[in-house]
Amino acid sequence: MKITSSKNIKTTVNTETLALINTVLDDELKKVSKPSRKLSDNNFEASYICATFSSIVRKDKSLFKIEENYNSNGYLVTCETDYKPSIFFWIFFAIELLLIVIGLFTDNMQSSTTDFTTGIGLIVGLYFYNKYLVENTIRNILDNVANKFE
Repeated sequence: MKITSSKNIKTTVNTETLALINTVLDDELKKVSKPSRKLSDNNFEASYICATFSSIVRKDKSLFKIEENYNSNGYLVTCETDYKPSIFFWIFFAIELLLIVIGLFTDNMQSSTTDFTTGIGLIVGLYFYNKYLVENTIRNILDNVANKFE
């Protein structure tokens, strides 16, 4: 699943401003992502944004780019995130499906099937809740960087 966000920063276009945007973006990424690194002059990569214990069900990798906007009146900061289920998500999902199938053939069929179906709902719910957290955090990062220049 791809998540794309961008923010236009209206400011003067020069190397000092670009260096300052790089510094501010790097600082913001360090607050929310442990493994963030600078790929080149204007490209940053961050993984596991806003990681919590429930983040074991997802894997995300974000690429932030800073480029001059088309009107030459500032910069455009974009973020493209690859968001996908982790191996643990699939392991938990397969275990829950197996337990549902086993529950269909036991004496207390209705109770165990309902319980395990709830488990699948929780895993999928955690996955999409984490997606919301990542999207929201990326938007906040971009807003914070833009606010420093307005």
